[in-house]
Amino acid sequence: MTTLLYYAGMATDRRTEQIGLAISEDGSGFQRAEGGRPIVPIEPATAWKSVRTCNPTVVRFQDEWVMFYQGVGPDAAGQLTHVIARARSHNARQWVCDPRPILTFEHVRNACPALKDSVSGGVLEPSIVVTGDELQMYFVAYRGTYSDGTWLYHARSRNGEDWQIDPLWVLSGQQFGNYRLHYPQVRCAGTHKTIWFSLIHRDTRASAILRMTSDGANPWSDTTQLLPWYGGGVQVEPREVATVHLGGERTRGAARINQALNQWLYGGRNYFGYSHPHTIDSRLFYHAYHRNRQGQSWMDIGWCAHDGGQAGTHTVALRPSNALDTWDAFFVADPYVITI
Repeated sequence: MTTLLYYAGMATDRRTEQIGLAISEDGSGFQRAEGGRPIVPIEPATAWKSVRTCNPTVVRFQDEWVMFYQGVGPDAAGQLTHVIARARSHNARQWVCDPRPILTFEHVRNACPALKDSVSGGVLEPSIVVTGDELQMYFVAYRGTYSDGTWLYHARSRNGEDWQIDPLWVLSGQQFGNYRLHYPQVRCAGTHKTIWFSLIHRDTRASAILRMTSDGANPWSDTTQLLPWYGGGVQVEPREVATVHLGGERTRGAARINQALNQWLYGGRNYFGYSHPHTIDSRLFYHAYHRNRQGQSWMDIGWCAHDGGQAGTHTVALRPSNALDTWDAFFVADPYVITI
């Protein structure tokens, strides 16, 4: 059995992002495939994916492999905006992309009362559930920029191209506090649903992975923070291995000292936490945020055994490329894993 890891990589320009593929025969150690080239590259002549392609989700639907992904490019005002697009494949390795996005902010604004007065916004980070001959999509929407806040919405389709959007949002980062919600993954077993997602603190950029459940008849509940583990609800803070308080309070100066201590003592691994959960079997894949002793930040992809409580040993599945001129040399992120 072969394990395929789809991921997004960013170049050292810290702007260009593209989708690649890594493969493993044992499910643990991954090697870049397709000659190390992107499998869904940007297209400079196509505005909506001229800067980034990222956040792939791959499912088997109607006798073919289908990828839903995020395209990023400038709008008429020059601001980067996000859309959701589709690609198809017969072997899950080589992909043919649709010429146009299948979901844009205009679609959501027209369908959803909470967004109808917004001048601009975007849609991103699709999660796809196959239920018989229908596709369900959970995705994130924002108005203005996603720094202003994010909402999780739901839509359904029978052909993967035309989507019926539910008008009311499902979850919001703000309902948990000063957070943005990102990177949903939803699994369904009959009427029971489980969602994994990330909360990112809007001020500190710290990130955590959470899980909630629903029986279909009731709203999402049973909130559990999985990584970093916290059994008392939600706590999303930068990792602190040594804590300094100034005047008995956690001030900005104290936060800088804590960060410096963490970098010096431990190299800053997982300093900003974990994000983009994807579960397969009993494993949880994610990307992790690091900051080394020289103040340099990067992301890599890891996994751990996970039974819903505290995580097992963390294993790095894929690191950024060592060649600085490579398309994925700055970071690798957004893991999505299938087995064939």
